[in-house]
Amino acid sequence: MGLLWHLPENEGVTRYELYMSVESLKVYRHMADIERDTASKIYKSEDIKKWEANSNQYERDYGLVTSSWSGKNAIEICRILDSEYPPVVKSEHFFEFMYCQIYRYGSSATHRSQRGISRHLEVVSAPCRSGGRVHSAQIKEEGLIFNYFHSLIAFLASMRVLGRAFNIPSLEDYFQKKVGFLIAGYPEG
Repeated sequence: MGLLWHLPENEGVTRYELYMSVESLKVYRHMADIERDTASKIYKSEDIKKWEANSNQYERDYGLVTSSWSGKNAIEICRILDSEYPPVVKSEHFFEFMYCQIYRYGSSATHRSQRGISRHLEVVSAPCRSGGRVHSAQIKEEGLIFNYFHSLIAFLASMRVLGRAFNIPSLEDYFQKKVGFLIAGYPEG
């Protein structure tokens, strides 16, 4: 969202819209490789033609398609945003740091990897009547708090971006006060 507002308006919106066709065409082609008749019943031929034209336009305007509509990876986007917004809690790298915290650290839980499960669940064992032991999983409170805390910060960051997009400076002030309090314990007043 922040990158859309960073790019010149027409370029950002056009690039994003064209990329949606790239993604739609990718899904259709994958399905057609598996079962062409079914894919052709799901997707209209006029939509496919439009997606093909838009995909070709995207490549002409922006080069080969990458995994992101912007042609930039997540770290590059964070660095652009960090250069566009004021520091947060004395850090010039707020978006990049949040990327590390929310995405890199948190994605292991989202994708249910062993690492993520071990951060959020604890296996406990207790004796049972037969003399053996029973094992069960319990949620670790700190894992839940981590996720809720970072979700709140991500929500506040979206307000910050909307404030810039709609020229409402008070949203940046609100963001700075709330995040300063949450992260560093700064007084909100």
